Amino acid sequence: MTSDQTNRSQVSLLAALTIALFFILLNSGSPTPLYPLYQETLGLSNIDLTFIFSSYGFGVLLALFLSRRLTITDKNARLLVVVSLMVVVVPTLCFSFARSLQALCLFRFMSGLGAGTATAIINILLINVSRGDSAKRAALLGSLALVTGLALGPVISSVYAQLAFYPLTSPAVTIAALVFLSAIAIVLLWPKKGLPTLGVADTKTAEKGAGFSQPLFYLLALCVFISWSYAALILSLGPTAAIRVFGLQSPAGFGYIATGYLLVAGVVQFTIPRFLKPEFSLVLGLIAQVFSMVMMTMALESGSVASAAVSLALSGFSYGAVFVGGAILVNKLSLAAPGWNAVSKFYFIVYLFNIMPPAAGWLADKIGVVSALFAAIVLFMAIYITFAVLALWALLLRKA
Repeated sequence: MTSDQTNRSQVSLLAALTIALFFILLNSGSPTPLYPLYQETLGLSNIDLTFIFSSYGFGVLLALFLSRRLTITDKNARLLVVVSLMVVVVPTLCFSFARSLQALCLFRFMSGLGAGTATAIINILLINVSRGDSAKRAALLGSLALVTGLALGPVISSVYAQLAFYPLTSPAVTIAALVFLSAIAIVLLWPKKGLPTLGVADTKTAEKGAGFSQPLFYLLALCVFISWSYAALILSLGPTAAIRVFGLQSPAGFGYIATGYLLVAGVVQFTIPRFLKPEFSLVLGLIAQVFSMVMMTMALESGSVASAAVSLALSGFSYGAVFVGGAILVNKLSLAAPGWNAVSKFYFIVYLFNIMPPAAGWLADKIGVVSALFAAIVLFMAIYITFAVLALWALLLRKA
C-alpha cells in the first residue's frame, strides 16, 4: 500500500470514528425535550424524569470506570468498537418502545454502558490513527463530536415532536439506525493490514512527576463537576419550568433552547483558548456562572423571558470556559504523572454530576419545580463562589 493510499485510509477511518462518536453523543441529550411528554403520557413524577435522565449517565460512569482495565490491541480494536456500538444500538431501540419507568431507566442505563465504552475506545483509536499527523487532530475531532452531538441531539427529538410523528419512538430509532450504519462504515473502512501497534501507557512508572499536584487535580475536577451538575439541573428541570413559568407552548421548543445553550458552550471551547490561558478561562467561567444564577433567580421571580435568555447565554459561556480550562490543565497534569490515569479519573469524577438531577427531581416533587430551582440555585451559588475563590488563589494569586 502506497503512502497516499495509507493516508486516505487513515483519513477515512478517522472520519468514520468521529461520525460514530457524534452519533453516540446525539443519543445522550435527545430525550431531554421529550421528558414532559413522558410525564404526561406515563404519569411520571419529576423525580421519575430525573431518574431516566441520570440512568444514562450512571451507565457511562460505570463504563468509564471499567474501561480503564480494558486492553485494546491492534488485533481486537475493531471487534471491541463494533461490539460497544451494538451495545448502544440494541438498548436504544428497546428504549424507543419502552412505556414503563423501569424499562426506560434500564435501557438508558444499558445504552450508557455502551456509549461510555465506545467513547473510551474511539478516543484511543483517534489518537492512534492520528499519530502520523498530530495528536492535536484527535483532540479536535473528539471536541467537535462532543459539542455538535450534544447540541443537535435535542433538535432531532424537537423536530419529531413538532411534526407529531411518533415523538416517543422516532428519535431513538433514528439514532440507533445512525449508530448501526456508523458501525458498518468502520468495518468497511478498517485498514486491511490493520492498525499500527497500539501504544499502551506504562501504569507502573511515573506515578508522580514534577509539577503534579493531587489537590490541584481534585480542585479542577470538582470545578468541572459542579459546572456539569448545574447544566444537568437546567436540562432536566428546564422543560417543565419553561412551560410553567415562561409560557413555552411545547416541550419541543426546549430542545432548541438546549441546543443554543450547548452551542454557546461549544463556541467558547473553540475560541477562548486563543485569547486566555486556561487558568483565567476557568476562573472567569466560575464567576460568570454566579452572575448567570443571579439573572435566573430574577427571571423566575418575574417570569421574564429576556432575563432567562441572558442567564442561559452566560451559563453556556461558563460551561464552555470552565470545561475547556479545566480539561487543558488536567491534561498538563497528566503529562507529569502518566501512570496516575489523571484523565480517566477526571472524567469519572465529572460524570458524578448525574447525582444532581434525581436530588432536584425529588425536591421538585416535594416543594414544586420553581421552588426547587430557587433552592438549587442558592446552593450552587454558594458552591460556585467558594470554588471561584479557591481557583483564583490556587491558579493565579499563589503564582503571582
